[in-house]
Amino acid sequence: MNPLKEYINLTQEMIQLLDQPIKSESREEAIKEIDSLLDKRETLVQAISPPYNAEDTKLGKQCLALDQELEPKLQLVLTKIKTSMRNNKKQTRSTKQYLNPYKQLSTYDGMFLDSKK
Repeated sequence: MNPLKEYINLTQEMIQLLDQPIKSESREEAIKEIDSLLDKRETLVQAISPPYNAEDTKLGKQCLALDQELEPKLQLVLTKIKTSMRNNKKQTRSTKQYLNPYKQLSTYDGMFLDSKK
């Protein structure tokens, strides 16, 4: 099969995958699926080489249109993942602070520290 046609099929498959809402329980599987599709697309991009005929040019324009549709969806997934990671880190930090609230306090109050050695 023509690498451009395979590329278009994989891109459409990714768009369909990203159109569905990704639940937090199945996020890991969705990310692995997206990653594998991106890897397959990368190998296909390397397989595409000139000279291009009229059909290849037409398929190339279709690829560009699909890529422009796909890019914002991938960015949205990336921002959701970043937000989730940030919230998880914040929650971990506040849990630690709740368990030991005096750990952050300075223990140097009222104590003389000699800076010379």
